[in-house]
Amino acid sequence: MNATNRSITCTFKRPRRSPPRRRGVAMMLVVVALAVGTVIAGVALTSRSVAPQLGVNAESASKANWAAQSATDLAVAALQTDLDLSTFTDGAMMSDFTIAGAKVNVVVTDLDGNPPAGDATEVIVTVTATVNGIPSVKSTQVALTPPPTAPVAVDPYLSEFTLFGQQGVTIGAAATVSKWTLSPEAKGSTPIKIGTGFANLASLNINAGARFRDTAMYVDADASASLRTALSDSRFAEGRQIKLDVPARMVSLPSTITSLASGGVQSFTYATGSTIFPNGRKYSGSVMVQDGATLVLDASVSPAYSFMGITVNKSSKLIIRGDVDIEVNGSLYVLDRSLIQVEPGGRADFYVRGNVYTERSSIGTDPSVFDGSGCNPANLAAYADPGSIRILAPTSSYANQTFVADNRSFIVASIHMPATAFSTTNSTALAGRVSAKTINIGSGCRVYADTSLDNRNGYTNFEGALYDDSGNPLSGLTDIISGVLAVLNAGKTAEQFAAQINSTVNATIVAPQAPVDGTTARTARATSIINVPVDSMVLEKRATLVADGEADEESNTRTITVVSADAVR
Repeated sequence: MNATNRSITCTFKRPRRSPPRRRGVAMMLVVVALAVGTVIAGVALTSRSVAPQLGVNAESASKANWAAQSATDLAVAALQTDLDLSTFTDGAMMSDFTIAGAKVNVVVTDLDGNPPAGDATEVIVTVTATVNGIPSVKSTQVALTPPPTAPVAVDPYLSEFTLFGQQGVTIGAAATVSKWTLSPEAKGSTPIKIGTGFANLASLNINAGARFRDTAMYVDADASASLRTALSDSRFAEGRQIKLDVPARMVSLPSTITSLASGGVQSFTYATGSTIFPNGRKYSGSVMVQDGATLVLDASVSPAYSFMGITVNKSSKLIIRGDVDIEVNGSLYVLDRSLIQVEPGGRADFYVRGNVYTERSSIGTDPSVFDGSGCNPANLAAYADPGSIRILAPTSSYANQTFVADNRSFIVASIHMPATAFSTTNSTALAGRVSAKTINIGSGCRVYADTSLDNRNGYTNFEGALYDDSGNPLSGLTDIISGVLAVLNAGKTAEQFAAQINSTVNATIVAPQAPVDGTTARTARATSIINVPVDSMVLEKRATLVADGEADEESNTRTITVVSADAVR
């Protein structure tokens, strides 16, 4: 009997454990749902109570905006009277004044936020209008121009132009033209002005990489159609054609110089210490200041000096004390970290017939501008008036006269040399202005404009004394300037030309008619407006306070404290 082996396989299934019960989850969901519902209900109730007041506040904000605009218009109108700006206490022009249900306060300041001077030419008018606790703030910059009154004095040196090229203007790559931040009018609305005295576009060469800020381009009456296309260059804030030929003329010598006695052919060298030049005479020799020496030209010794040439070299200084006129019949050189400086309160007019050359040096600043390799304009902490040093070209100057500011020089001056080729090179900076035969601002060089040199009586003020109410030149000016009298005018100096223009202008000026209130009108023109928007949170917060009964009620009694009642007529 055969036995058979059989295997039996048994499979046991391990019982699954049931997952632990999560107790309390349902309760948490209920609590969360109740919390969310409570918040939503609260928001709904709050919105229901606040929504009407939000609408009221939006209406109040709109009323405040319109009231602020009305108050601004009123303030600008007041500024067109003889209102004395210097009498404003802390700049307050109107306090708690009521316009269309809004409480209005008006403050007038200068561009730096201080109470304005009586002769201010630009001010900031800040209006705060409040309706039901909702404020609207509007700040407006206003240019003030007094009416033309004789005698008008047109500047013979074209100081309204930062750059004026009689035959050509070239501005290189990466060169910059901007307002000088140290100027008292750095924040003013008067633009930087570039002017041309030539006709053809080929004489205007502005590199695509040149940079401008707040700059206007002007061409004169002879500009060709091609040159006038430059007025639409998008880099310029404005472009206009002057309806006159702008006369750039050489200058006359003042009597202080022409009356000097001869001093002979003697030359002078100063190599140590500090020396006051002993007398004022007309010398045929030259002056050399070198090796760290200092030479002082003192007005108490003589109001004028005359030399064949002046060289200031090797970390030396030429100091001008008081008001001094200096004739240089040859060339003026300032070299190797040297300086020409006018002491505070002084003025220097250089009448240069030869060439001017500066290298790693400065005219018109102080020793603080120097660094290891030349001049750094950023080192100058305080404003230096470019008008305190004028460099002028008198008649009979060199036929091919040049002015070259080279190698990190820094010039702070007003330059008028109509027959001169002027150029800046190698990171040089000019603060002030220049009028010359040709102007070449080299690549990487900087021009810092000081618009305070513009007396607003010049050729670019189309609302000024040179033009009639239609903006056309006064009768007679075109004949004087354009060349009809070319034979007679060919030898005239800048001063004689300006005197002839002034005579024509002053003969036509009629005293402005006084307004009904007897005041003397001036022009007040808004140049820029800044609106400060009302924060939406202010509207909501105010609405919530009203809903909760916590808002303060505004007084129904308001007073007017205007400096001059005539100002708001």
